[in-house]
Amino acid sequence: MSTLWSESCISFVNFKKTPEQFFIAEHQIDCGNARAYLKENGIETVQYVQDKLPNLTELAEEIISLGNSFIVFYVNKDNYLLSKTLTRHIKESEEDINIVWFGPLKEELNIDSLVDAKTDAYISFEYETGIINLFKTDRTQWDSIDEVLTGTFQTANVCQAKACSSLDFIPSPYQTKLIPVDKAGAAGVMIGRGPDREAFFSIERISSDLEFLNGRNKKGQEVPLKLTARDLSRHPEYDGLLQMLESKAYQFAYEADVSLGCLTVRMLEQLVKSGIRRLNLAVADAAALGKIEECSGKMKELAVSGKVEFRFLFECGGLDEEAMLNNLKFILTEGITGIENTTISTGDKSDSPKGLPKRSCISGKGLRDYIAHYYGKNFKRKVLFHENPLINGFDSYMTGIYGQSNLNGFTKHVSVEKEELDVDQYEKLKEYMSINSAVYVNTPAASEGAPIYSEGSSIIRQENPVFDKNVQAAKQANYCLEHLLTIEDKNRHYELKIDDYYRAEPLRLEVKKYSEAKMNSDAPLDFIRIENESDLESFLEEVDYFISTGRFNKSYLIPSFLVDSCRWLDNCSLTKLPRFRLADDNQILPCLDCNKSVGSIDDMQFDVIQQTYVLTEEEQLKRDCDSCTAADYCSKCAMLPEFLSSERYCEIRKQRPYISYYINIVNLLKFLKRSTGTFRDIRINDVMVSSKYVSYYTGHVDHIGETEYFHQFVNLFIINGTPVFYMPLTGKVYKLTEHLAVIMELMFKGLSVDEIKGHLRDMYKLGDDQIIKDFNAAVELFANTGSLKRAVI
Repeated sequence: MSTLWSESCISFVNFKKTPEQFFIAEHQIDCGNARAYLKENGIETVQYVQDKLPNLTELAEEIISLGNSFIVFYVNKDNYLLSKTLTRHIKESEEDINIVWFGPLKEELNIDSLVDAKTDAYISFEYETGIINLFKTDRTQWDSIDEVLTGTFQTANVCQAKACSSLDFIPSPYQTKLIPVDKAGAAGVMIGRGPDREAFFSIERISSDLEFLNGRNKKGQEVPLKLTARDLSRHPEYDGLLQMLESKAYQFAYEADVSLGCLTVRMLEQLVKSGIRRLNLAVADAAALGKIEECSGKMKELAVSGKVEFRFLFECGGLDEEAMLNNLKFILTEGITGIENTTISTGDKSDSPKGLPKRSCISGKGLRDYIAHYYGKNFKRKVLFHENPLINGFDSYMTGIYGQSNLNGFTKHVSVEKEELDVDQYEKLKEYMSINSAVYVNTPAASEGAPIYSEGSSIIRQENPVFDKNVQAAKQANYCLEHLLTIEDKNRHYELKIDDYYRAEPLRLEVKKYSEAKMNSDAPLDFIRIENESDLESFLEEVDYFISTGRFNKSYLIPSFLVDSCRWLDNCSLTKLPRFRLADDNQILPCLDCNKSVGSIDDMQFDVIQQTYVLTEEEQLKRDCDSCTAADYCSKCAMLPEFLSSERYCEIRKQRPYISYYINIVNLLKFLKRSTGTFRDIRINDVMVSSKYVSYYTGHVDHIGETEYFHQFVNLFIINGTPVFYMPLTGKVYKLTEHLAVIMELMFKGLSVDEIKGHLRDMYKLGDDQIIKDFNAAVELFANTGSLKRAVI
């Protein structure tokens, strides 16, 4: 037993769901506390951290490869299904590894669920001592430990409540360097733990951690930091804690949880003085509902001024529905918070296809009707924050354009022409897809009016039978399906349903032929595709018009995405297999406009990837791509549609080296109109793009040089005569003077420094000293914004 203690090590695993609804493996404060306590007792540990999760098989292998026979999972409602699925994978591979769960699921977990997950033990209280007791105790004796439910599960030894008022026996995970300082914003600083066996850190210990973190804050501005406790106001020295926070004035914007039932206006004022910038308020009883009206004036003042962001958690089982509804209306209409910061649970529970947590059904017709009204009024035709990443993924699937940094060797998106995959298909697909991949299915119009519910988050959901059936089938295949997009056929129009997210109005989806695209499409998701030679000619005419004028002849095309537009770029991601259509016979079709297969999901993933390389190399040899003049800027697409011959494709790419530039500009404008105030309200007809092909100020300069000064995607736009440029590295739009815009245009043309100065001399009749000064100032500005790819002066 002592040998085991001195020679072994423990791996900790925590999966966190980001606001974008994707999983990462990340540090967590309870894990950090346990690791710090173990380290003090001579036991070394490691935390598995990964922001791009692979598929389940590789994920299990990565965790096993840490080399430890004792693995501890932090399990909560968000990561339960993933933790369970991964636990089973690890156990199937290495059954002698001991796997222990801990976390806040005491009431939800039972012996059957733990046996099904193949978990050896679950620690329900006092995590630090529970883990160390398991680690020091022979496996055959685990049943005798009070803090755990154990692997034989013949008995359920849950320890009785003990007096445990102080957590100061736990060393700081930051000061022991077990959680990096730059992860404090995500992990937080623990104030206390409860409600079972409620215990807190002392003010001195909390201050010590904050002092340590504050001294390493190099940003010189407030950094978000969660003060972790179920209810901050229950700290035994609550007033002293707030006084310490106020007097120290650390550079943190604190987030804290407080029970609304004990809140007063004075407490609100104290919390703000102490640096609280986000307040999560639990509404659990009638008294708490009454506090909303009592504190509403101060809440509104703080919310409207931007001093505090309020989040409400309504846990109102058995409460009067009308009172709850009136209070919900009040906080929303008064601007105290938005529904995206409101979690609603009315007590009624139903089973979830993910197992845990159970769905918290939102019961009561008045409440459901109000939520539908609010969503319809405020979010009509809008893509919500939690929907946006999955919509971006759908855009990538339709266009074939994926950021290279996001490709990790696994397929991101798989689509099928039916509404449900079977268990065998998920069994095979799980080798192709990563943890955060999405499946797209097609289905007839779904029934409306299904129940709405929450799963302990502010995302309101609606029962979606197609989603539920696919999650269940995947679960039977020991795969964790997180995201499924349903494309519903509505008589040649389509609606996109994301996971089981609730919407008052569906997201409309339109796909049209390029030559038939028209103005004033009101579909939030609009796609155009090149299906024949007529479409292709229309596309090429638009490209040529843009290159010769810097403007768009058919500006109404800008909001639309071009299907398989990756074909016209300068690189191809086929060999990464980021997307594919799955045919009825399990054939893998990587592109939307080409029915060429690269294998079957019955094949090993490695063999299919090899086939994409073979296919690509064969096409390039046949076309003699290596010696082609277009080699540097052509994607060398090997998956052409039936109407487009390779000879015609090669001819277009050689004659029009600027097609990829056009595609990139169109996509950039789409992004800028969605995300920047400068572009959001302008008409595309009022935009002119200056480039090496066409200039607004220096059109008289015909010579094009060879020097490339700027990074790709640095562009100069003229909006109603005002020059601005966008810099991707900073995400900012900069307004320029005409003089700076002229210098930028001359640099776009690739002229030498001496040639640029000569043109400035001719245009502005300035002396050499002034020209050098102006040019150097412009170069310094461009360098400071990260726009230059090389030194200029």
